[in-house]
Parts: sequence; structure tokens; C-alpha cells
Amino acid sequence: MRIDGTNIRESTGIPIGKGPKRKDSRQDAEEIYRAAMGDVARGAFKIPTKTSPRTFREQAEWYRDHVAKHHRGGRREISIIEARIAAFGDEHLRAIDAARIEEWKTARAAKVKRAA
Repeated sequence: MRIDGTNIRESTGIPIGKGPKRKDSRQDAEEIYRAAMGDVARGAFKIPTKTSPRTFREQAEWYRDHVAKHHRGGRREISIIEARIAAFGDEHLRAIDAARIEEWKTARAAKVKRAA
């Protein structure tokens, strides 16, 4: 196989089959090729392979400092972000699911009067 974007030419190690096995061996070789191309893409585009889990606080502070301040309603958005940080704080982003948000909404509704 020749890996696109490079001068690397490698064997997939899959023998060429005869008859009905030829289709199977081609599919196996194409699967190896796609995996190799994924490796090239991760290297060329610096796609992270594994990231450490971010907390809600880290993401919200980054958003507040780099995005929200440029919005027209930035001051209001920043105050909303601060309230969310108080609620979700150091929870990992992956731990915050729909059920967790519904729990927060219920707790928040008990604390705050609804706007008229």
C-alpha cells in the first residue's frame, strides 16, 4: 500500500487470495489501509488521540474569558456562566448528562422565583 501524502510504501501483510478469497483479502487490506491513513491524519493534523477529562469549571472559565466577553450580551452571559460554575463546578464534562441537568433545573426552580 502507498500511504497518501508520504513516500512510504508498505506491505499490508495480507496475501492475495484466489477466487472467492480474493475479495476477503482485498477487504482486509483496505481495512489496514484505512487504519494507516487515520494514523497519518492524526499526525498531520495533530488530532489528539487521548485527552484528559476537563472539568466544567475549566471549560466554563475558558469560554467566559475567550468567547462570552465578545458577545453583545456578554455581561449577562458571564453572570449566567458564574451561576453554572457554582452548580456544576469541578464535575467532569462527561459526567454531566441530561439527568444531571434535569436535577439542577429542579433544584434551581425551587430556589428562584420564575420571571413574569
